Amino acid sequence: MIVATILLVLLLLIVVHGSPTTQIYSCDDLKRSNIARVLLVTAHPDDIETLAGGTVAFLSMECKLEVAYLITTNGDKGWSKNYDMNSIELAQIRKTETYNAANILGIKSIFMLNQEDGRLEGVDSIDLKRNITKVVRTFKPDLLITFPPSIDLDGMQFGIIHQDHTTTGQSALNVVWPAGRDYLSFIELYDQGYMPHIIPTVWLFTININGSTNSMYIDITGDRFDRKVDALLQHKSQYTASQEVVDSLTQLGTYISNDPNKKYEAFTVLNIPN
Repeated sequence: MIVATILLVLLLLIVVHGSPTTQIYSCDDLKRSNIARVLLVTAHPDDIETLAGGTVAFLSMECKLEVAYLITTNGDKGWSKNYDMNSIELAQIRKTETYNAANILGIKSIFMLNQEDGRLEGVDSIDLKRNITKVVRTFKPDLLITFPPSIDLDGMQFGIIHQDHTTTGQSALNVVWPAGRDYLSFIELYDQGYMPHIIPTVWLFTININGSTNSMYIDITGDRFDRKVDALLQHKSQYTASQEVVDSLTQLGTYISNDPNKKYEAFTVLNIPN
């Protein structure tokens, strides 16, 4: 859903931005930060591959971290090819595609909340936080990666404007601090054995964070980018033109790096108080 808009948008978008000056993480950086378990919290089955597929390959397959997905919706509305599909069938198709894509990136653990696509803002916000809290206390990540809780103009220009994204990001951040760490938040989970957990670090998906003092980039040029493309192409209900996917992801990655020979994925880094 995101990739389909990128080519058109890039033809229309004129933005002046300088070269990234922030640190690109290495596996050694992660070890020094005591990051061993990573949870990505996103809204739709193909969000992770689009925005962080190369990063996931780096974290999971190169750094050998334990990486898991939490996807809040089942993507059951993402269909525009014809009028022969129904939401129940599409949700099952997209679940299969999610596991196929995750396998390419070395991911074994996937949590799915199975909310309806496009209607997340109508879900009880307390229930949504409770469900995310349950997963956080189960998996116990050292790092959580999710959407920012509001739409910035750069993200909007690249089609990252779905309300499910911001709803997911806001809820995930509310879990990071304080619902995940405070046992009186959702005492029923504590009573069931889901012990509080503190997540020290959050990365927020970002398109252009030039000049920010709390931003960083991961170089996904080469094998990481190839895996990202292969994983996204597993979402066959969404993407059928492989060259278009390659071109779109290339332009997104080089836009972030501001270098035609390098492809980056970018994040805003938040250090969470205990």
